[in-house]
Amino acid sequence: MSSFALPLPFAVLLAGVVALLVGGGLPEVVAPLFGAGLLTGLLVAAVVALELVEGLGAAPAES
Repeated sequence: MSSFALPLPFAVLLAGVVALLVGGGLPEVVAPLFGAGLLTGLLVAAVVALELVEGLGAAPAES
């Protein structure tokens, strides 16, 4: 039996997606991490995804 651990950027992205799906349904859980609300969860997920892409070097080079 092997253990499975996500790298930190993927874990944060997953948490952002969970916040997006939960929205304001569980503000006591979501609020300390991302603030309560659908748009905030989406914003966090998008920012983390962009940082992840830049970190992997897959972002287009600036001219």
